Amino acid sequence: MALVSQDLGTVKRGDTIDITCTIVKGDGSPFNLTGATVWATFKTDLSALDLVPPGFQLSTLSAGIAVVGPATNGVVQVTIDPNNTLGLTEDTTFTWDIQVRESAGRVTTVAEGVITFSMDVTQAIS
Repeated sequence: MALVSQDLGTVKRGDTIDITCTIVKGDGSPFNLTGATVWATFKTDLSALDLVPPGFQLSTLSAGIAVVGPATNGVVQVTIDPNNTLGLTEDTTFTWDIQVRESAGRVTTVAEGVITFSMDVTQAIS
């Protein structure tokens, strides 16, 4: 699979963020996601465990990542829920990656980058 590096820029804390990612093989053809598990992990400290706040992890197993269209197209949508970032108290930059575990057990990092969450003005949304 081909590795994609992407800076996702600056977004607002507490917003719903959708990231669409097309996973491709080395030859550029779509990767078949049938039977695969996909994770997206966001961390401020790369040595921290995956779920240590403010870091968070999304997956096709729990929530936050959905296969879009036929699995043979290799497209996933990562959705960062407002609750993932509401606890931030200052502008915060995360390093992120997306990994795929194929049904045979092979794990590959397919995308990586950074995203910054800046403070928002409105905090009461209910």
